[in-house]
Amino acid sequence: MERDPQGACEEKHKKLEQVAERIVHRHRELDGQEGKSGSSCSEPEKAQRYRRKVAEIKAFLEKTEKKLGPTGNEQKSNLTDPESAKMTSSRGVIQGYNGLAVVDDRAQIVVHAEAHGSGYEAHLLAPLIEATRKSFIELELSKDVFAETKVTADSGFHSNVVIAAVEATGADAYVADRDYRRREPAFAGAERYKQRDKKERALQRRRDRESRVTTKPKLFTVQDFLYDEANARCICPAGQKLFHAGKHMLFNGYRVTRFKAPLTACRECHLREQCLRHPDRTIQRQLMIIKHPEGPPPKRRSKRNAPTERMQWKFDTPFGRELYSRRMGTVEPVFANIQNKGMRRFTLRGQKKVSAQWKLFTMVHNIEKVAGAAMRQ
Repeated sequence: MERDPQGACEEKHKKLEQVAERIVHRHRELDGQEGKSGSSCSEPEKAQRYRRKVAEIKAFLEKTEKKLGPTGNEQKSNLTDPESAKMTSSRGVIQGYNGLAVVDDRAQIVVHAEAHGSGYEAHLLAPLIEATRKSFIELELSKDVFAETKVTADSGFHSNVVIAAVEATGADAYVADRDYRRREPAFAGAERYKQRDKKERALQRRRDRESRVTTKPKLFTVQDFLYDEANARCICPAGQKLFHAGKHMLFNGYRVTRFKAPLTACRECHLREQCLRHPDRTIQRQLMIIKHPEGPPPKRRSKRNAPTERMQWKFDTPFGRELYSRRMGTVEPVFANIQNKGMRRFTLRGQKKVSAQWKLFTMVHNIEKVAGAAMRQ
């Protein structure tokens, strides 16, 4: 999908300027009116605060380059720490860094560690392999550690681009795909439990439908919205004007335009039940309108002799299955041990500083593991 080239920071900059202008205009209207001094006492402070934010964004745009992702698309930047990224965690979406580690399977010692401000980490597998190889050469431990070492990685690293890059490093890697359990003979009978669960849930949904007193109203479709292409306007069934959330976007061979309803309009709208599929958790209505086809639809890539196909064939061998079965018991306890020692979050900013802090975390883990290995000898 192609987006408008204007960055997210520039859009935020314009919105804050508009908010500041509205506050100043409202304050001027109220200024001089008697009996309304209590309602406008905080307006100058709000306008000053928004103008300060506008100045901060202007300075940020002037001195900071665009942040590009692994595919070359522009990513959102954080004003406080531009090198960090939004990522999903057990506590929701946070702004932070990903801690990556290369772990030895014999003593669970971390041989290489890095922290990156990227929610998507698959493209970092090949650079991690090269960095680990370089570290062993600098320490004069091995000319090529991966000449006699196997690499395992979970399904999050499985893609044609990533596996092709790993193959180019010369490392013998075994990367799981998302369907490897379905091909595992040990899980051959697991489907019958899923089928039984599906039947039970279907029966429960049927009972819920029969027990409802009122039927749910039919949801609004795109045809229920008034779209004026000439003036680029869209009106919802409640009469509210929707604003643009993306102009001239290319999606699956079609040129589309995207609208969003104002939060203030959707919050108390009497048609929420008909407009939103999940009105209890969806905050606003979004709409995508197809304008016209543009170019041929994207062709599906052939998987014949693709890197993922070669990896799947190698992974499904008895040796590959047995080797990958050790991965969880090798690397996952490392992250658990680090967190159990209270090292659950980074306290610094900037990729260089956070990466150094992550290496200190893994060093604490390594000291314990080295001491344990020495006692066992």
